[in-house]
Amino acid sequence: MEHLIAEMKPLSPVLIVFTGALAALLAGVFSKKENSYALPYIGITTVAFAFVALLNYWGRGMIWLLQGAIRIDSFGLYISAIILIACLITFLASIGYAKRLGFEHGEYISLLLFASGGMMLLAMSADLVTLFLSLEIMSISIYALAGMARHRQKCNEAALKYFILGAFSTAFLLFGIALIYGATASTKIHAIAQVQGLKPLLVAGLGMLIVGFGFKVGAAPFHVWVPDAYEGAPATVTGFMAVAVKAAGFAALLRVILIAFPGTWAEYWWPVFWAVALLTMFLGNIIAVFQKNVKRMLAYSGIAHTGYILIGLVSLGIAGSEPYIPGMKALMNPIAGGMLFYLLAYTFMTLGAFAVISLAARDEDDLETLDDFSGLSQRKPVVALAMAVFLISMAGVPPFGGFIAKFYVFKGAIDVQGMLLASGVKEYHALALAILGIITSMFSVYYYLRVVWFMYFREPLEDRPSVAPSWGLHFVIFASSVAIVVLGILPSGFFSVASRGAEALVR
Repeated sequence: MEHLIAEMKPLSPVLIVFTGALAALLAGVFSKKENSYALPYIGITTVAFAFVALLNYWGRGMIWLLQGAIRIDSFGLYISAIILIACLITFLASIGYAKRLGFEHGEYISLLLFASGGMMLLAMSADLVTLFLSLEIMSISIYALAGMARHRQKCNEAALKYFILGAFSTAFLLFGIALIYGATASTKIHAIAQVQGLKPLLVAGLGMLIVGFGFKVGAAPFHVWVPDAYEGAPATVTGFMAVAVKAAGFAALLRVILIAFPGTWAEYWWPVFWAVALLTMFLGNIIAVFQKNVKRMLAYSGIAHTGYILIGLVSLGIAGSEPYIPGMKALMNPIAGGMLFYLLAYTFMTLGAFAVISLAARDEDDLETLDDFSGLSQRKPVVALAMAVFLISMAGVPPFGGFIAKFYVFKGAIDVQGMLLASGVKEYHALALAILGIITSMFSVYYYLRVVWFMYFREPLEDRPSVAPSWGLHFVIFASSVAIVVLGILPSGFFSVASRGAEALVR
């Protein structure tokens, strides 16, 4: 028993989250309705304890658990920290908002914690079976959260569509795992990398995994669930989905692709991600231009941001496929660090924007349409300023965190291209993708600034009944704004932490 406790101790952050989820569920069952206001504080306390436990293992090196099924390393801990931050912000934003929409129940807090625990376990998985189980814990919880406001038709529709398409993608993922096991006789991610030769089953399995992970991160053409799910789900849930699911999906994708299929394999998978990144950036940005619903606009914007992050993965693939070029190996850590920094900046930008959207426009409705934002600077000047910061940062305008995040990703691709040219390799795929990323990013300036224009240069269409936001919502908007500014002005320390988190992937 003591041996088991000692072995499971490094997994304490995840176990604390799951324990908090059970406690919130029981508290919701046995507490009176008038005491439901206290439920979010169970979640906040749980996240705080989990974060402290997580920091306790930062910098301790690599720890293997459960016969190699779980690997506690800097990468998994970094992603887990992002997930806990997203969960904490969601709890704070839900104070008052959940009651207004009628889902201030223990199961809401419990599902958020179960989803977060599944995501953290996903980021630490070193076995495809553990990865699949973690993915399902996350997915089932998110499906239920999307339909949490049961009396809203759009909410029910979002949950159903997400569930059906999610089950479809899960089938691809599970079939891919089965094919890889058939080719390698192992589900351990590190053992797969030892297999020599291009076995047809292994190639097919890799293709299936790419489809499954493409759905989870919202990459085109596997993005069709994103707009409807984002629009229909409650604003706080949408923000959590947009940030945490993407972070967890990229964690699994990066660990599997970079560790199980490195070296010579990279020259086969990076062209696939090159095409996916290009399609994702163009499709997300172009369709976002035509959206009048701000939640749908942010959904397509999130798809475009997935494309930008994939530029980093393509750069890693090109660098990994040319290991004998001097200095190429040294580029991989800052490229991966740039991707992780992007996920951190995206967390604050997106959750802050959805916190603003959760401010009631009328009765139970969110601030969704462009008309709802008309004259917001006159009604709520501080909130309008914060929303402008989030949107301008998403567009990649300095001096905010979104600009620095894009800079790191594009710089990584350009550096790889410079190394290739210096060694005499006349291929311009990395440079071309970086240039196309910059061009598509320019499209986004229009639809982001359009919202700002409505807030500052349009008169309110009607007098809307104002609902006083909770202190938690005020704090989320303020803290996210400050974080975006700090990430833009003082990025070096955060980038160093992100690069340290990437060490476990690109050693």
